Amino acid sequence: MREFRKGLSVVTCHGGTERLPLLEAALINLARCQGVNEVIVVEMGDAPLALDLARHWGSKYLFTRHAGPFERARALNIGTAVAACDLVMWTDNDLLLPHDLPREAAAEMRARQLDYFLPHSHVRYLSRADSAEVQQCRRAASDCMPLTVQRPPGGAGIVSHAFIVKYGGLCEEFCGWGGEDDAWLHKVQLLGKFGVTVSQERPIHHLFHDNSGGYAPQAARATNPRYAQNLELWNEVEALSEPKAFVARFPPPRICSSAWDAAKVVTLLTFAEAGAVSARNADLAAEWFLQRFGIRVRRLRPRLNESWFAALTAEEPDGLVLFGAGSASLFLGSQHGLAFRDIAIAVVDQPNVTCTELARLNLARNIVMPGPSRELGEGLPETSRVWTWIAEGNPVGDRDRTAVALTQALSVVLGSTRVARKIAQAESACIAAVEVE
Repeated sequence: MREFRKGLSVVTCHGGTERLPLLEAALINLARCQGVNEVIVVEMGDAPLALDLARHWGSKYLFTRHAGPFERARALNIGTAVAACDLVMWTDNDLLLPHDLPREAAAEMRARQLDYFLPHSHVRYLSRADSAEVQQCRRAASDCMPLTVQRPPGGAGIVSHAFIVKYGGLCEEFCGWGGEDDAWLHKVQLLGKFGVTVSQERPIHHLFHDNSGGYAPQAARATNPRYAQNLELWNEVEALSEPKAFVARFPPPRICSSAWDAAKVVTLLTFAEAGAVSARNADLAAEWFLQRFGIRVRRLRPRLNESWFAALTAEEPDGLVLFGAGSASLFLGSQHGLAFRDIAIAVVDQPNVTCTELARLNLARNIVMPGPSRELGEGLPETSRVWTWIAEGNPVGDRDRTAVALTQALSVVLGSTRVARKIAQAESACIAAVEVE
């Protein structure tokens, strides 16, 4: 049974270079909001363009490689899968909230014991010129005259994590813009308790961008070649008027949506010489991925005097996780290990790191570790990404937090590498390195 801490997680989705300025404005806004415990950015596209921006503003970040129309429902489900709080706000990267809205909305939702809650009274759609001024911090969104004002539904929404666990999230059969919000609202009204804020003056602000459905619905529909299918699916959803019939057609998923395809090969490696603690932590992480996402990661437990490189090559991993500073140090300090540097993630799961291990960890592109760790952080090059988690001394909680940090790192590694294996290149690199020496 999953446990969530009392608080509010915010999940926002992103796609495309042209909307990076909107995302930046949204993250700045969320950083100033009261009552937000964490922000999770989920990016869909060809490359993790928003990675540095999200990390700069202290957000969790997940990347999923995707071609075709943006799948908002899937993106929000992916982010919700790693959310830590009992309430989750779904929002878009073009929305700005009043700074007190998250805190007051969460309190109202709890008091009314709702499963899904629309926290705003209306959406104010800003002009292109005003949006630019707001993004450049030259003007407050609340001081701008909107081009249009729309009442809910639409905009942001807060869902109870308990409802998600019981009935699942947004329907991922919708592809591209249109229908997923209406279908979700219909689902909540059938299966749970839904409400809109009683406040008449709690607006949110929408930044201008081309092809936005709030400004020009026809243009938004034209950008999605699957809109007609979405409309047919919505008509099917709307026709389901009984909870039992709805659940039969859209049964709750057994597992959460993952940022990467289950066909990707992830290998967790611990050397026998590195000790039992890291091996146990790697086993717990493998169990977590199976329970949360239905993903079976592979486990390798070789000895240094065995042909471990041949065993790893046979695995053909897309992502390689080195559990424990000891295993990571032994691996990265070997001639063969360096060939896997781009797909390797080092997990530092214990506080004591030797000088030798620290020097070798400098070779890792991605490091997962409890944070903040001043000693380790100062010793790492700028080319390394450090994904941190806060240790609280609770074994189950620490396992979950480690796994969530690892999930973020894996989403970038697996999303940034093509399906084609890199093993042949790795072997060639090892041979070339030996010949040079």
